[in-house]
Amino acid sequence: MENHRKKMKYVSPQLNVEEVEMEQGIAAGSAAVKPGSSSNEVKSQWDTGSDSNSNVEW
Repeated sequence: MENHRKKMKYVSPQLNVEEVEMEQGIAAGSAAVKPGSSSNEVKSQWDTGSDSNSNVEW
């Protein structure tokens, strides 16, 4: 008895590329925020400083 195998048609692989442009969020996970000072004290009040009256370019 002979084994006859039916050959399947070759389908070449495909590569799809989608380019996504982000407006914001690229550095969302790169900052480390630690409450308190270097002596591990947590401040309960804001530090008051001089007011800044300058224009900010966006």
